[in-house]
Amino acid sequence: MANHCWNWSCFTGDRADLEKLIANVNKAMELNAENSGLLWYGTYSVALGLPPWQEGDPEYDVYLRYGSKWFDVDIDDNKDHVNLIGSSAWSPMCEFFRKLSAVYNLNVEAEYEEPGMDFGGFFSAEVGEVTNDKQLSYYQYRVLSDGTDSILEGIEDADYDSLEDAIEHFKDLQEVMDRKQWEEFKSELAGVVTTPQTNDHDKI
Repeated sequence: MANHCWNWSCFTGDRADLEKLIANVNKAMELNAENSGLLWYGTYSVALGLPPWQEGDPEYDVYLRYGSKWFDVDIDDNKDHVNLIGSSAWSPMCEFFRKLSAVYNLNVEAEYEEPGMDFGGFFSAEVGEVTNDKQLSYYQYRVLSDGTDSILEGIEDADYDSLEDAIEHFKDLQEVMDRKQWEEFKSELAGVVTTPQTNDHDKI
């Protein structure tokens, strides 16, 4: 069963604030070094400049407060912006990103995807205030993020009972495409879909 949601985020703002973000996320990761620095519900608060959660502290809904119970994060420091990238359990890290944005006076843009559970989306916040929060089906997200080529390459030579079945599978893409794009996609889909071959023995 799939449970890894991929997250990509980009934080922008003053360099001093970005450095505070990096320092505290690293501190949180160091507290769980035996698990490759995995962030989890006990150390999310450290990334926000607060003490770690301790046994006996009040319990809370980690998914509601942060987005997921763990975040296997990599930090990519590009001087004028910082990317936090990695997988989380079941759901995206949008609320965690929003809190980081608020605490460090930064803006954030994020994307996430989980094909196994059929969702992906876009999120952004400015100094803790949400400016975009759009969750879509996985393939709708891929169209808006990468265009249709990535979908067609991903299903190259995929087997469907018929082209009509393949079109039915992707019908929700009409919600994020105009009529011309949808017709072009159906035409391109016909070029990569294969249907089962039958012979006379199958008819017996």
